[in-house]
Amino acid sequence: MAEANKIVLIMVDTQRADYLGCYGTPGMKTPNLDRLAEEGIRFDEAYCCQPVCGPARSAMFTGEFPHINSSWGNTMAINRLTRTL
Repeated sequence: MAEANKIVLIMVDTQRADYLGCYGTPGMKTPNLDRLAEEGIRFDEAYCCQPVCGPARSAMFTGEFPHINSSWGNTMAINRLTRTL
């Protein structure tokens, strides 16, 4: 049986790259995340469609901009008819 590809998506709130050892910050001890970055794919550049966390996550999980999926504020749920991952 062939091995399936796996995706591990780690999402944190207000986490900057310079708080992780895998991005070259001396003194930051994040061995488990560093190992995941070494064995997987680490993004050096990423872009977000919305600076607010809730709407940004809604876009990631729906494939739609927040103004389309109705979640353009942190306390706003996505449209109930919108499909998600």
